[in-house]
Amino acid sequence: MNNRPEHRKTVRGANDEAPVSPASESFRKALAKVKEAYDKGDFAEAQAVCQQVLSLHPQNPDVLTLLGHIYAEQRDWNNAVELLSRAISIHPAHSDALFYLGRVMQKCTRHKDALLYYEKCIAANPRIPEAHHNRAFSLFYMNHTEEALKSCDKAIALNPGYADAYLNKSYFLLSLGRYEEGWKLYEWRWKANDLGRIATQISQKPLWLGDASIAGKTILLHAEQGFGDTIQFCRYVPMVAALGANVLLEVQKPLTGLVRTLKSSYTVIAQGNSLPAFDFHCPLMSLPLALGTSLATIPSQVPYLSTCGANRSKWQHRLGTYKKPRIGLVWATSGKHQNAQDEDRNRSIGLSTLAPLLRHNCEYHSLQKDIRLQDREILPSTPIISHNEHLDDFLDTASLASEMDFIISVDTSVAHLAGALGKPVWVLLSFFADFRWLRERQDSPWYPTARLFRQTALGDWDNVVSLVNDALISTVYTLTRTFDLLEQARTIYQNGALFQAEAAYRTILLDFPHHVEALTSLGSLLVQQNKQEEGIALMEEAIRLDAGYASAYYNYGLALQTQNRHSDAIAQYDKAVAMDSAYAEAYNNRGIALFILGCYGEAVANFERALVVNPDYADAARNLSLALPKLASE
Repeated sequence: MNNRPEHRKTVRGANDEAPVSPASESFRKALAKVKEAYDKGDFAEAQAVCQQVLSLHPQNPDVLTLLGHIYAEQRDWNNAVELLSRAISIHPAHSDALFYLGRVMQKCTRHKDALLYYEKCIAANPRIPEAHHNRAFSLFYMNHTEEALKSCDKAIALNPGYADAYLNKSYFLLSLGRYEEGWKLYEWRWKANDLGRIATQISQKPLWLGDASIAGKTILLHAEQGFGDTIQFCRYVPMVAALGANVLLEVQKPLTGLVRTLKSSYTVIAQGNSLPAFDFHCPLMSLPLALGTSLATIPSQVPYLSTCGANRSKWQHRLGTYKKPRIGLVWATSGKHQNAQDEDRNRSIGLSTLAPLLRHNCEYHSLQKDIRLQDREILPSTPIISHNEHLDDFLDTASLASEMDFIISVDTSVAHLAGALGKPVWVLLSFFADFRWLRERQDSPWYPTARLFRQTALGDWDNVVSLVNDALISTVYTLTRTFDLLEQARTIYQNGALFQAEAAYRTILLDFPHHVEALTSLGSLLVQQNKQEEGIALMEEAIRLDAGYASAYYNYGLALQTQNRHSDAIAQYDKAVAMDSAYAEAYNNRGIALFILGCYGEAVANFERALVVNPDYADAARNLSLALPKLASE
């Protein structure tokens, strides 16, 4: 959610301290009719009546102001500016005209001009809280942060219940990393405009903000805004569960499968479904306040979300053999965000603008579920492979993202998803970036694998794309070299040259310390060299980084078997076949472990399963021939 300027709560008319007002009753009735239509959102009717009044009173600044504001509400900026400017030329101290013209300038991101009109408005009438509030926006976006905060305070002093001013002050503070103050004020969002309300069934229960013991109690943690917000703040769920609470987690339906991969004990409920009984509730975005999060104490360990086996295997099969670096792309929002038109304009990039990034020897995969109409026409002429028809929920998107080498995304839910998965992600940010990305940073304390590329001038995506392309050149070179080195390492390893293979894998990990295959393979060969402790630690790290990588579980199982930990090995083989049901080697080695433990019936079943997957698997056939007599003699 982005900061937003505020408009006046009502449309002012001839009875509202108007500096020039004809006295006729018909005039007053006409303006009342305009206000009635405006309040109902019928801008066409309001505009028509207002134009009729203006034809009779063409020099009335109130009518000009009112009509200008109506045009502004319909995003007709040119007519709005023309009418409001006429009103000001007639009455230079008309505070409403000055205010609304400032707001139009703000909507058009002309903050220097907006600041000028707000200051003139304040000079004409210093007791308009919305003018001080909106002035704060322009000051903040012009990097006059302390003055912006003071302007918010002035708005609050004039209207102590001004929820939007408190809320937007919280955005300013959070953007500056002043979390202790910012999270407290962020609670004003429930009284501000356009943010919805907590459902009555939930709000009837006590709100928990860390001020009461929840040990042994049931607490409902519930999503409140967009998908990205839920993905970012669900990281707190294990921390709440650790306080001894029984946790219910209510999220948007497309996220239910994904959030079930959180490592904690809790119950997931899709929004709209009935809720069981609970003692407390807390919105997900209130958890940083409840748990006392500062910039230094953000729970930043990733990944905290992962994929599941069957889904991951489906996408691995769909993508086929890895041949060159894979880049996941998200260039536009869905357009479903609050204030969607402004958000789409500020956050999204035209697909054609990405052209310089599409010239490298890579596979490009779209991670977008929704493709804008204007992009659908261009997409077939690009090398980007679209999967939108196959992305049923966020678990699909997570599985697809997990197969990418890295992801380039504008500020959408997929950027948060990539960060939560621990994938390298380059986030392309507009000049007025959301508060969670802080200010003037190239990294994110929320997502250690993220790299931020920011606009340095409003609307200038070309410069951002140029910076990304420069970084892409070296990254693609390194990825390509790593792929070649990985192929060599596999061959060397298979030929039994363990020391040379070890050197190759360590070289890969110098460039990509989170390379899961390199970690797994290096761990496996170290175990073969009787360096079990280091080898197992590497495989455990591979599993931590990618809980959906079947080979890591398989190799971990082999390592445990060398230590005669056969039951532990079986548990790892179980995870491997859960990830990949066609993993013949995992079935075979699971059978061996069961055979050693004297579980001959289960051993036979596993050897047979391995042969179903691969009828030519000689080791499995031999092991089956040894197990069958044992089973028969029982």
